[in-house]
Amino acid sequence: MSFSKSFKKHKVLFITLIAPIIIAALAGLFFLAGLFVQWIWAETISDIFGVKEISFWQAIGLLVLSRLLFSNSFNVTKTSNRKKDSGTGEKNFEFNLGKDND
Repeated sequence: MSFSKSFKKHKVLFITLIAPIIIAALAGLFFLAGLFVQWIWAETISDIFGVKEISFWQAIGLLVLSRLLFSNSFNVTKTSNRKKDSGTGEKNFEFNLGKDND
């Protein structure tokens, strides 16, 4: 069997069988995470602070908001070893959007 036929066979298998399973699993995890946040809010925040319970979509909104606020995808790293100080005492910084700090 040639490489191209084998590759096409595995590609078809991935598209028809494995990809839908991965998508369903991710959707299930997303759904469970929303339910978990909603439950935690109802059990803790509403009891402690006396606020009303939140809906499923508000819980999803909290997940998205917390991901935006607390994710580490916007890094400010000191790059003084790569760039020379201009003599003004200023530090050189580099902004990395979604890059690893290697």
